[in-house]
Amino acid sequence: MTRFELFKQEHQGKHFCACGCGQEIIIKRKMMFSSYGISKCIPGHNIIRQKRFGAANPNYGKGKWEGFLSEHHGKHICQCGCGEMIIIRKHHTSMGIPKFINGHYSRIRGCSIETRKKLSEAQRGKRHSIVSCQKMSRSRKGRRFPAEHCQNISHALIGRDASHGKGCWYKGIWLRSSWELIFAQYQDMMGIEWQYEPEAFPITYFHDDKQREGTYRPDFYLPKEDIYYEVKGYWRGDGKAKFYAFIAQHPNLKIKLVKKAEIDVMRLALKQHELAAVS
Repeated sequence: MTRFELFKQEHQGKHFCACGCGQEIIIKRKMMFSSYGISKCIPGHNIIRQKRFGAANPNYGKGKWEGFLSEHHGKHICQCGCGEMIIIRKHHTSMGIPKFINGHYSRIRGCSIETRKKLSEAQRGKRHSIVSCQKMSRSRKGRRFPAEHCQNISHALIGRDASHGKGCWYKGIWLRSSWELIFAQYQDMMGIEWQYEPEAFPITYFHDDKQREGTYRPDFYLPKEDIYYEVKGYWRGDGKAKFYAFIAQHPNLKIKLVKKAEIDVMRLALKQHELAAVS
């Protein structure tokens, strides 16, 4: 009789599945080795495995984040009393779920409207750090603002320095680029009246595969000709989408795009005029 036959004769009929089904454990050759041993359950009947990975567990087959999300989504309410649900995010798996929505903690500290205004005034004019700017950008991503809000922002930006180009003052007006300066000087040389960004028009446009609401403000308006001019050397961001949305949504208004070729002609004409005036 072989060693396995002796082992099987010794243990056969003495070991039953620990899950309670009453079935007998079938003795196999690999159970002879001490590293393996005799199974406590028939394959598929393991109680611990069923509890951890079985179909009864709603998180079965899901990763750590998916299981965490399904467990906590819709179960945590902001404790300031607003009744809003806390949005579960990935970093909550390691840092824990917060008790308040961002900005709501001040509500339980008795912060009055006057105090908030004072805090707002104290922060006015201060520059945010790069990290703060990135956080604010992420929080506002995908957020849609009404047309009235965008128009108010557009009015507030009139006369401010642009973040690009070489702007300068001309006749008490801040022009955002050297090309706009050439255009304005050329109109003055020709004796044509002009207005700089006189009005903002509400538009709806598409950018980054999303529909957005905003305003469009042409660079120049010539009242005598009743035509708007847009001086453009380079399309930045959603500029091109706004320009063509303005043309489509305001067909009764005339607008012309001024590019490098027209600016070069105006620049040459101004130089010739200066040389003629000197001579």
